[in-house]
Amino acid sequence: MRYLIILSTAAALAGCFAPDLGTTPFRCAAEGKKCPDDYVCVGSLCVLESSIDASVGDVRPLTDGELMPSKERNVIFDGAIPLDYRGCLDASSEPNDSRAEASSLSGSQTVSTGWAVCPARDVDQFAVELTAGQQLKVVVDFKHKDGDLDAALLDTVGVKVDVSKSETDNEELLLTSAPEAGTYIVVVYGFGDAVNEYSLKLTYD
Repeated sequence: MRYLIILSTAAALAGCFAPDLGTTPFRCAAEGKKCPDDYVCVGSLCVLESSIDASVGDVRPLTDGELMPSKERNVIFDGAIPLDYRGCLDASSEPNDSRAEASSLSGSQTVSTGWAVCPARDVDQFAVELTAGQQLKVVVDFKHKDGDLDAALLDTVGVKVDVSKSETDNEELLLTSAPEAGTYIVVVYGFGDAVNEYSLKLTYD
């Protein structure tokens, strides 16, 4: 049995994934696809996705099928990894890495400056209150040459409704009609270990 476990782990590291590796975490692959189907890379370990409690919407992975080929990786929006924000532009507003800690944004048209994905692996979350049927447009303004940022919009229970992962300046999210009134979450994060400063522009209709 011990040899079978070693062989299964070695296969995972090599990228040849067994169909069922069980619930015991194992190391993410260093290159290529990090984890097999149904697993997500959390920190340096592949974890069975179904074992993650997403009932409150704080943890919501983007699966491989939802990512552009140039940006294949899983993103966990849960704020579980402790980070050192000293020296970051928005250190005084951190942590805002989970739905429970999200910074609040409001107004008919909001421009919010002084934000940064900093340090590496930082995830910034912003709470936006919408009424049913309301439209929301979000522009994340940054210079791509300084660090590749991506963005996502989550609904009232944490399900992704839009994602923007371009390889140019700025990212744009659009919700044409909110299906229900409540708190929606804008998420800004770096691709890989990218860090960068940015501002937000939110337009409501």
